[in-house]
Amino acid sequence: MFKITLRLYRHQVGALLEFLPHPANYSFRQIAALRIEQMILLDYRSKITANQVFTWKNRPTTKAYAFTLPLPVARALWSELQLPELSYALQEILGGLDKQLKDLGLTRLTA
Repeated sequence: MFKITLRLYRHQVGALLEFLPHPANYSFRQIAALRIEQMILLDYRSKITANQVFTWKNRPTTKAYAFTLPLPVARALWSELQLPELSYALQEILGGLDKQLKDLGLTRLTA
């Protein structure tokens, strides 16, 4: 499967994890009513372990690290980030996703 790699700082990953819905907060009926993009992000968030979160929280704040996303997750995240009010960290992630997806030739992106 194709993957997209972004260079993210610790605060950006923190903002991303806050933005992604946590599966423990949803019942089966609520999940069944979600849009496909939301389900993709919910599934991706369920695969992020507490150990990975701990590792990101303890990384230096001055260095960007590689953060890899599968293409369907990147596309779903791009679609969900099309909100009028985003934090600065999420705007930076959206800009990186936009560039990576356009570089892959996915120029006809619509929200």
